[in-house]
Amino acid sequence: MRMDTKKLAELKHVFNINLYEVKLWTALLCEGTASASKLAELSNVPRSRTYDVLETLEKRGFVVVKLGKPIEYVAVPPEDIVEKVKKEIENEKETKLTAAEKIRNTEIFKELTQQYKQSNLINVDLTQPIAIKGRRNIYSKLANMILKSQKNVLIVSDEKGIIRKIYELNDALIKAKENGVNIKIASKLSRKNDKIKKIRNLFEVKDIKNVDMRFVIVDDHVALFTHASDEIPHSNETCVIMKSAFMGKALKNILF
Repeated sequence: MRMDTKKLAELKHVFNINLYEVKLWTALLCEGTASASKLAELSNVPRSRTYDVLETLEKRGFVVVKLGKPIEYVAVPPEDIVEKVKKEIENEKETKLTAAEKIRNTEIFKELTQQYKQSNLINVDLTQPIAIKGRRNIYSKLANMILKSQKNVLIVSDEKGIIRKIYELNDALIKAKENGVNIKIASKLSRKNDKIKKIRNLFEVKDIKNVDMRFVIVDDHVALFTHASDEIPHSNETCVIMKSAFMGKALKNILF
């Protein structure tokens, strides 16, 4: 069974492999065991590239070599690959976190911090809206806002958006809560979803109907608005941040 282009692209993204790699791996999953020439035929990967791509897949743990002649390849079960990828992500995350913490003690970091304090950027007036592009950048800004909050945080989104935001911002939200910040969630949430049950146990939840907007209000005066569609590519998602005590309180009073 040959997968369509959309599914291949999704697998590429999830498992961080290229098109030739995903084509050969999925072809091998269908066959179970096959030679390089057979896989080249099944996957439409050029035979001249098949061996080096299979070697890469072997090194990454997606396939194993069956000893004998002719040489054949055996597919590693998808469940095993998922666990392997999760472990790789965890290891990479720990490595990057350690490296990031070490930067704090370097001279160049101290110099950059000093330059920033001497610039006008530290006093940017947020009464004028600013835009942030890219989902990663948006969540980074959200986490920073939450960690600096003093009183309360309100998150409004649909169920899918709430689950994603709690997952991405969990550390910042828990730390803010431990610091005495009141965390509130407003959304139309299921009562059967296990993830939602955990969210209800952690934070105050207000059930509202017809959620077609997404925003975060921090300490009643900073609001962050995002597009209300998941169809927008993550890299193109854009939000606007505005400092407005009136708007923050007005939106909050509508819901609570």
